[in-house]
Amino acid sequence: MTIEDPQNYLEYNLNEHLHPARKALAEEIQKQHYEKFPYWPDEGETQESNVEILINGAYKSGNNFYIIWSCIGWIKVKDYVFSDNKYNASFDGKPDIKLVIFNFEKLQALENSAQKNYDKALESLGNAKELDWDEF
Repeated sequence: MTIEDPQNYLEYNLNEHLHPARKALAEEIQKQHYEKFPYWPDEGETQESNVEILINGAYKSGNNFYIIWSCIGWIKVKDYVFSDNKYNASFDGKPDIKLVIFNFEKLQALENSAQKNYDKALESLGNAKELDWDEF
């Protein structure tokens, strides 16, 4: 997943920046499933659990980004043992995932604009649902 900065056309690869969120989510799913099933099923058997997800987090990533995320919903986790040493764990679901990424450089530009002329900066924001950085 990438995002492009419309001002300088730099492309940011979000995979690296989202690693801490993915790790926390995976650990939560594994923890809840493990509480229900601490052992693998017998050979040829399966076991399933519905894991309720209600998790969020926030962290600084690199020098430019602050990431806030949340995940709410259900994940079905299924374990299957093929043979004595072949195990498979899978999951399926469509939880609601929200992600907000703050770019420190862009926020600094907004702050600088507000320090120079607060009323003009506020007026340029108006009732906008998103910021147009070309205004700063």
